[in-house]
Amino acid sequence: MKKRLLLWGLIFSVAVNISLITTIIVYSRRTQPSLVKELNLSGSQVKKIHSFRESYLNKVEKLQSELQKERTELTEILMKKEINPLIIDTKLQRIAFLQTQIQRETIRHLSRIEREVLTPQQRQKFFIIIRKQLLPERMRVEEKRWIKGNFSP
Repeated sequence: MKKRLLLWGLIFSVAVNISLITTIIVYSRRTQPSLVKELNLSGSQVKKIHSFRESYLNKVEKLQSELQKERTELTEILMKKEINPLIIDTKLQRIAFLQTQIQRETIRHLSRIEREVLTPQQRQKFFIIIRKQLLPERMRVEEKRWIKGNFSP
């Protein structure tokens, strides 16, 4: 029974992390006209962001490849008749480490853009865009209530 709960917990955790990482990566690949227009980026700013993005994507793609390998190995371990909790824990720690590394690289990338490329006005809009990408709609509605001073649920 505990093994099944662990398995379902693992599956849920992996699904949540995949969705978060996908959202962040989709955003990071998006220096499309809409973002350029929303932030009113100059040509030189777009070039700088593209140069930062190449380095970022190279790092993240390597980490994602390792992460996929570890997840595949974990599923193979889980399909065995005899499951060793220590091996599973080791794999989970490695998966968590890689996910954290991807998130760190993403934060570094976004911070670098914010610090080295954007003007103060663009920074404000940039964080609003990121918040919209990362927060579910319900959380954004509740956040607006707090901003307006309406503290009731």
